[in-house]
Amino acid sequence: MKNLTKTVTAVTLALSTVSVNAAILEDNSLNAEAWMSVYDLTSKQTFTLDLGGAKIGDTQGITVQSLIDHKDSTGSLVNVDLTQYSHWNEFKNHPDFNASTTIYLVATAGINQATYSPNVLITGTDNNFFETRADFTALGLVSQTLNTHVLNINTDTPGRDFKNFPANVTTLVIDGDDHIGQHTERSGSTELWGGATYNPNGLYGQEIPFQFANVDSVTYAAQQMEFAAKWKLDGDTLTLASSVSQVPVPAAVWMFGSAMLGLIGVKRKRKMA
Repeated sequence: MKNLTKTVTAVTLALSTVSVNAAILEDNSLNAEAWMSVYDLTSKQTFTLDLGGAKIGDTQGITVQSLIDHKDSTGSLVNVDLTQYSHWNEFKNHPDFNASTTIYLVATAGINQATYSPNVLITGTDNNFFETRADFTALGLVSQTLNTHVLNINTDTPGRDFKNFPANVTTLVIDGDDHIGQHTERSGSTELWGGATYNPNGLYGQEIPFQFANVDSVTYAAQQMEFAAKWKLDGDTLTLASSVSQVPVPAAVWMFGSAMLGLIGVKRKRKMA
C-alpha cells in the first residue's frame, strides 16, 4: 500500500436540520462563506474550517456580506469552540504539534453583483497593500485565486453536498496534498497571491488585523479598510473581537481628587463657624 500523503475526512457540526455533508460556499456573490486555514510547519499539517455555520454577532453564517456589515463593530463578534471538531483535536494532539511554528489565516471573497466589484476580506498586517498596489483587474485575480483555493478544499472533502452549505465542514491534510497541503498550496502565501508579497498569516496565539478591500465602481481604483475587531486563534478558540480597554486613572489623580474633597470639607466647616 502506498504511503498516504493526505488524510481527509469531512467532519461537520450538525445545525438543526442541516446536512452534515457540506462545503464552503463559493458562488461569486456576497453570500460566499469565510474559512480559516491553520498550518503547522513542524507537524506539516493543514487544518481548514468552513465558517459558514458560525455566527457573527447575531447573524448566522460568516459571509462576505455579514463581515462587511460588522466592519466597524466592536466587542466580541465571533467565538468558535474548535474542540467540537475531530480534525482540530487530531491536529492539536499530533505528537509533533508545535504552537510556535503554527500560523493561520481567515479569508473570503465575493463579487458585488450590482457593481461587479470584487470584495476581498483577509487577515494580514499590511493595511494599505491593496489600496496602493491593486486595481480592478488585480483585485479580481486575488478574489479568483482565493475562490480557486476554496474549490480545492471542497474537492478534497469527500461526501460534500453543494446544496447544503451552512454546516461547518473541516479538512485535515499533510504536506504533499496537491490542493491544500502546506496551508496555501505548498508555497506559503506566495502562490495564494500569485506572486504578491502580501502575507495574510498570523501567529498562533496572537491577534491579527482583518482587512477589507474592494474596488470603487466609478474610478476602478482599489480601496482598503481595516476592521475594528481582530481575529485571534488561541488555545482551542477562534475569536473576532476588539479589545477596548479603559484608560487607567493614575494614582496621583485619585490623590488629587481626595485632597480637593478634603479642602471643600474644611471650607464648608469654616463657613458654618
